[in-house]
Amino acid sequence: MSSEKVHVRSHGCMKPYNWMQVGTWILLPLLLLQFFFFASPLLPLAASIPCSIVVFFFGALTAYKAIKTTITDPADSHLQKKKQGANFTDEEKAEEEARYCHHCESNVNNNAVHCNICHKCIEGYDHHCKWLNNCIGKKNYQLFFDTLVSLNLFLVSQSAVLIGIIVAFFVGWDDGQTSSTEQRAIDWFGANQPNVVIGLNLGFFNNRSYF
Repeated sequence: MSSEKVHVRSHGCMKPYNWMQVGTWILLPLLLLQFFFFASPLLPLAASIPCSIVVFFFGALTAYKAIKTTITDPADSHLQKKKQGANFTDEEKAEEEARYCHHCESNVNNNAVHCNICHKCIEGYDHHCKWLNNCIGKKNYQLFFDTLVSLNLFLVSQSAVLIGIIVAFFVGWDDGQTSSTEQRAIDWFGANQPNVVIGLNLGFFNNRSYF
């Protein structure tokens, strides 16, 4: 066995990072910026304010839950106690149904699985999430589930707004008329580039599978 000391990761904000984790923290702000600069201005004011509040709320909730999931240490409870300097008697080990992990050099719970990326045993191991760069287990599974729910609500609410904008933009084209949405796109920051504005919204909508 190698005597080289293994770097045990406590949470997802520790190295090594990966491109999927970096992508997560780039794509979420990008989606919010796209909505507030290119989608929200095309809505009538009565719809723009509540839609922006809903999208921002679910976006912020997603970020909060994702951060909490990332920074939570899902390590086995025996490892955490050992890290704090606790000693266990044979009776305590038997009572907690512990088994020995040769990688961690410690007793761990029977439902723990050793992660070769984080280099520690995870109690109630589910999987190692590359998007959050952290293991998902008993201690952060609920947070991970909340992250997925809030992310889906964010994407659904934003998609609903984009569909409405795209449909409303083309209303009246057959009659050669300019819809109110198209007019707002023409007036967008005085740029007079409605096709560019709606094209960006279409591009983000069509490529949502990457997000």
